[in-house]
Amino acid sequence: DGLVKKVNNWLEDPDKLNTGYGLKVRRSREVDMNSPLAIAIQQGTLTSDISDIKKEFLSFPEQRKVRLIDALTRQEYALHDLGVGISQLTPVVITALMQSTKMLVVEQPELHIHPQVQVGLGDLFASQIKERDSLFLIETHSEHLILRLLRRIREAYEGEPVPEELRISHNDISIIYVENNETGVSLTPIGVDETGEFTARWPKGFFDERAEELF
Repeated sequence: DGLVKKVNNWLEDPDKLNTGYGLKVRRSREVDMNSPLAIAIQQGTLTSDISDIKKEFLSFPEQRKVRLIDALTRQEYALHDLGVGISQLTPVVITALMQSTKMLVVEQPELHIHPQVQVGLGDLFASQIKERDSLFLIETHSEHLILRLLRRIREAYEGEPVPEELRISHNDISIIYVENNETGVSLTPIGVDETGEFTARWPKGFFDERAEELF
């Protein structure tokens, strides 16, 4: 229940991911129709011995189903009933917030989600770095996610009034540019200084494209 509350805080809060959905866990027990309990119910011969009924009921395994609740309509959905973005995002949020998570490896968590949610992911990862010293290995093409991390570094350096859990430093992140070449794959570290600025240019532009399109 505590984890569900934390997940919903991130999914629903307008200052965080603001997805418009909340998480709900449905608990149920599947009763064997050939069991004495089910037969007694069908035949109307259920005894008044509540302890026996409870004992048999609890012997059936508990099942849990994760549902998403629309914040406006309160309509309930299965993960696969919604778009790819929210169905892919939800497991990432859950795993990032689990106390047992020491390392999370995820490929392109930004796929099919709004830019506002992408920057919110940056805050999610930053908060868990601070709270539990978790390690996140993220393969991403999201400029928005990286820019949010740089912003939090800059805000912490300049002493701006931001939540303590989002005050990260340049020592908390490592950015590596990966590309193919004639001999295989090359890895190029992209340094970040204490003010949240890149210390080297990106290979083949990347962030430069924004400036070219705008100016």
